[in-house]
Amino acid sequence: MRKRVYISGKISDLSISDRKRNFLHAEIFLMQEHDIHPKNMVNPLNIMPLFGIDNWYCHMIVDIIVLVLFCNQIALQPNWVDSRGARIEKRIADFLNYKVIEL
Repeated sequence: MRKRVYISGKISDLSISDRKRNFLHAEIFLMQEHDIHPKNMVNPLNIMPLFGIDNWYCHMIVDIIVLVLFCNQIALQPNWVDSRGARIEKRIADFLNYKVIEL
């Protein structure tokens, strides 16, 4: 049974340190406020892109597969509306009737 929460938020156009900080804050928030164990979180920064090709499309293809097959919740960082990928992930989560957690 899928019991993982997918963390969604802006990645493109942010520095690596800002990306890592934002996703770390999201993980801490989910642990403290929602009692979600880190093994039950999916951080897209830890997902390898399709065929190891580092472009937006190859990242999104794999991220969406993971979201659909292994998760039943989505956690949205405050900057999710500024991200085309996060908006797509949110629409998929809504379509699949996933629980949405606003961070």
